[in-house]
Amino acid sequence: MRSPLLLLGILSACSGASKGPTLPPEPPPRDLGPIEIGPIAPELRHVDTETYTIDVEGPPTANVKDRVLATITVKAKGDLALQNLPTWKLEPHGPRDVDFTPAVVAPIPPLLVKTTVKYQVTVVPLRAGTKHLAFQVGGSVCDADFCDVVAEQVSFNLDVK
Repeated sequence: MRSPLLLLGILSACSGASKGPTLPPEPPPRDLGPIEIGPIAPELRHVDTETYTIDVEGPPTANVKDRVLATITVKAKGDLALQNLPTWKLEPHGPRDVDFTPAVVAPIPPLLVKTTVKYQVTVVPLRAGTKHLAFQVGGSVCDADFCDVVAEQVSFNLDVK
């Protein structure tokens, strides 16, 4: 009489190759909108006011579906400080054929925490062409006697191949 474990081992060895893990199906392609034709909007990589500066950094070129990092830096001038930082807003804008991840606040040195904030947004272009990417920044800079509202837009053009 054969042992049941031996019989089970023989049956499992003869059952053939097991299937590997199945990948989830790729979502259907979404509507990317019309191809933009016409003049490309000018870049505005730097805004300088009496109370603050805003800069955007991003590469000039990328490939389709490359992950591109855009960095937006806001600095208060003089003795002003960023007020209520958790309530600040950063809204990315671009054509429908570009995906944006939510903005992440990048770490900065402790001495600059009250005067500087640095946002990072990952951009993924889904179709070739030049993409105008804009970032609307909102918040306020203040001192003991004065507050100034920050409501600016910075932008750059990304040539996607």
